[in-house]
Amino acid sequence: MTYQEVVDIMGGISSSSLMSKKIPMKMKLPVLYNISKLSEALDRWNVSCRELLNRYANKDAQGNPVIINDNYDIPAEFMDDYHKEFKDIMSCDSGLSKKELQKIPMGCFDDYDEEKFDILTLQEIQALQSMVDYH
Repeated sequence: MTYQEVVDIMGGISSSSLMSKKIPMKMKLPVLYNISKLSEALDRWNVSCRELLNRYANKDAQGNPVIINDNYDIPAEFMDDYHKEFKDIMSCDSGLSKKELQKIPMGCFDDYDEEKFDILTLQEIQALQSMVDYH
C-alpha cells in the first residue's frame, strides 16, 4: 500500500462516526485491528512529513519551523520542491500490505439488523469499503 492509500483509509475512518456506533463485532474487530496496523504506517508517514516541513519551512530565532494560522510557513520559492517531495512521499510504499489488513465478511452487510445496530451512513460505508471481503 502507498502512503496515499493509508492516509485515505485512515481519513475515512477518522472522519466518520463509525467507531462510536453500535455495530456487529464481526465488523468492529477487523476495523479495530486495521486501525492499529494503519496507525503504525501513519506514524512513519508523519515522521517523513515533519522532516520535509522542517526542511522547507521558515525558522524562528530558536530554529523551529514558523507556523502561521496552523500552517507551516514555506517560502514561495521552495513551494514547488516541497510539493514534489510531498507527492513522492505519498506514492512511496508504506511497508503495509493490503493482505495484512483483516477483511469484513460481505455477509455482515447482508445480515445487518438495523433494529439491533445503528444505521450506517454512506460515509461510514465508504470508510469500510477497502476492508470488505467481496469474495
